[in-house]
Amino acid sequence: MADVADFRLDLTRPGFYLRPDYFEVLADLRAQAPVLRTLDGSWAVSRYDDIRSISRDPSASCRGAAC
Repeated sequence: MADVADFRLDLTRPGFYLRPDYFEVLADLRAQAPVLRTLDGSWAVSRYDDIRSISRDPSASCRGAAC
């Protein structure tokens, strides 16, 4: 298991989703940091129940510079 503190996630980089260890990265995120601030300032949410909860509550998310 990799230490997520060493992750420098940039979800805007097209190659991120094609990396060979993509599924291992997701597993490590779910285990160690299910909600993680990424390099571009966005949030990576990796657990299904968290994603489902956020998607059902518009006040839990925001867009743009106001976030």
